[in-house]
Amino acid sequence: ICAVQRRNKLGEGPLWDARAGRLYWVDIKAGQVETFEPASGAFAAFPLPIRPSALALRRSGGLVVAGE
Repeated sequence: ICAVQRRNKLGEGPLWDARAGRLYWVDIKAGQVETFEPASGAFAAFPLPIRPSALALRRSGGLVVAGE
């Protein structure tokens, strides 16, 4: 099943946030975190100064991003 079709350079690590109803993942080679909200169809990309490799949700909201 394809949740969202993107042309990532190296898309990895999908993470579902049930509270926000949002899917997160990293595009390692592009150096960004991407999100998709199925309910609205909204997509966003957030460029980073590092190559991200993994994501985790914080209890207080937001994300922890692991990278180089």
